Amino acid sequence: AVFMRDRMITAADVTHGKPDPEPYLRAWERSGCRKEDCLVVENAPLGIRSANAAGLDCIGVNTGILSRADLAAEQPYAVFNNMPELLRFLQIVHFLHKEILPLYDSFDKGHNRDHAMHVIRESMVLCRDCEFAPNEQITDDDRQLLSYYISKGKAQAMAYTIAAYHDVGLTVDREHHHLNSGKAIRTDVRLLQWYKPEEIEIMAQAAEDHRASSKQSPRSIFGKIVAEADRDINVDNVIRRAVQFGLRNEPQLNNEEQAQRAYNHLVDKYAEGGYMHLWLNSARNMRELERLRNIIGNKDEVMKIIWNYLPNQ
Repeated sequence: AVFMRDRMITAADVTHGKPDPEPYLRAWERSGCRKEDCLVVENAPLGIRSANAAGLDCIGVNTGILSRADLAAEQPYAVFNNMPELLRFLQIVHFLHKEILPLYDSFDKGHNRDHAMHVIRESMVLCRDCEFAPNEQITDDDRQLLSYYISKGKAQAMAYTIAAYHDVGLTVDREHHHLNSGKAIRTDVRLLQWYKPEEIEIMAQAAEDHRASSKQSPRSIFGKIVAEADRDINVDNVIRRAVQFGLRNEPQLNNEEQAQRAYNHLVDKYAEGGYMHLWLNSARNMRELERLRNIIGNKDEVMKIIWNYLPNQ
């Protein structure tokens, strides 16, 4: 059914071919799916460029003489060395979306499925960037471990799996959710069909190490990746979530008290010297952190934003 004519886009259906976005825009329109639910598989730089221009996540797969770097230069979502690696990845992704991600539907807005998908996407991008982009915070041990699992075709799948499990410990409690997320990975025997025990242990430790309040560096590059991906430093989201947390957990406070609580939290966590740590200093997080710190530095300005998220009393 996938290759029925009414589901295909060929050169006869477009005015502009790749790298123009038109081929993939037409395919997306015909699919009837949301963009965030679509995934392009490409084996050529121009195709990756076309998919990216269309605003669609794209996986690069090397099926010929090109190098991983040739494909990665166009910034696909991930790069695989061959089709069997991609097949295994898609099998794992199918399992995670069917069995694990639905758990997030019962969590609060700050930890729901949209948040999990954000962490997954950022983890994949960081996994790619850690391989190809210079980063002084990546140690030799980090590079060696990542390179080993890239050579095995498992690095991207491991990053995706860790991100998918990283908050499932909230089904038990909030305070120790990171530890319970690690336990969930260790005890889920279904993962043994794809991963060796030592790989499962690396992923479990990474989930345990993702918490923002942790003062200790994650034990592996995979822990650093998911911890960095979990740092959602979008200014509006950070302030909104600070307010929502207070409303949910301290409902006895009036609006003035809620506003001051949210402000204090923002300062304690994100201001210079705050307890939130970045382990990879990704460009996205550093840019947003600087913007957030500038806003926090002006209490009147940040209070105006906080009050926008408070209910009328």
